[in-house]
Amino acid sequence: MPLIPVSLLVALLAAAGLFPSRAEAADNPLYASALRLRVVQDTGTISATCVLVHRDNRADGVVLYFVTAAHLFKLPTGETLPRARAIDVVIDGAHAIAIDPDDLMLPSGDIVDIAVLRAVVTHTTLVPLPLRFEQPAPESVFLIAGRDRDGVPVTLAERVRRRASAVVVGDRDASALAGCEGAPAVAEQGVFGIVSECEAGRLPVVTLFSIARNWISQHVPGLSYRPPLTTEFSVFSRDVPGPLLLASCGEEKKGEIDVPFALGTDEMAVDATASLLNRKALHLGDVTVLRLADSAVKLRFTLTGAPPPQLPAPCPQGQALVNVRVTVAKVRR
Repeated sequence: MPLIPVSLLVALLAAAGLFPSRAEAADNPLYASALRLRVVQDTGTISATCVLVHRDNRADGVVLYFVTAAHLFKLPTGETLPRARAIDVVIDGAHAIAIDPDDLMLPSGDIVDIAVLRAVVTHTTLVPLPLRFEQPAPESVFLIAGRDRDGVPVTLAERVRRRASAVVVGDRDASALAGCEGAPAVAEQGVFGIVSECEAGRLPVVTLFSIARNWISQHVPGLSYRPPLTTEFSVFSRDVPGPLLLASCGEEKKGEIDVPFALGTDEMAVDATASLLNRKALHLGDVTVLRLADSAVKLRFTLTGAPPPQLPAPCPQGQALVNVRVTVAKVRR
């Protein structure tokens, strides 16, 4: 299932069913808001992600508020690590915003895995993602945004597999993002949480802003949530016709086929289903999705032609038309 008021979504990474969607940062505000975070501790350097959620324009400069994962600055016991030697929000290969360690705000304990970073700059074109405190619905689509190991913007499409009071769990590996901890989880109307866990081969865990609404509001002055007038992305279905499958009278046919499809600019495939249409002279017929790739769906089918007639008579050839329905997410520019 790889900027700002954003529309986004992804194609899926082959091995895990999910291909990251890559885009130019200049073309999509989401990537201007989901930025790399570099934390230098005495024990080494940590690479992660953060997201800009608020800016306060003042006469003497612009105050920026970023959100990331709190555990980057804590011990497993929940105790705060010694003061970081450096905290940098990386804009690109040549520019970064230095965060004073005194402007790092952490909640007590280890239940709320959310940290706020504050920075003051003289000027910036960065635009915050709209923040929302509502939990995403079960099975709804959301995006995780960040960068790959080459620094290229990436979004990954996920569905809510499980939801609890403090977290939601996605349905696909998110390790295609480099430093995925702290990456924003974005629903259609804004960012609703940040990634707390994203180990390779495991499902990503997102900490919800809803559990820390009061704490976030206290540490991000001037933050007021208003439903955006536009959505960050849209989700719709697209039918893709496949081949005509044939089976002789009484014949059982099994196999695998690839059904190609095309995606437009800023479109990503979330998932797919398959069916057999216009069945004729069939005893049995079944088709299932094996894998969704970035431009094709691999299917496995079984087809059994109608039993031969008892009396001498023509035996019609069995047939069915494959149809694939792809769920597509389109990012708003």
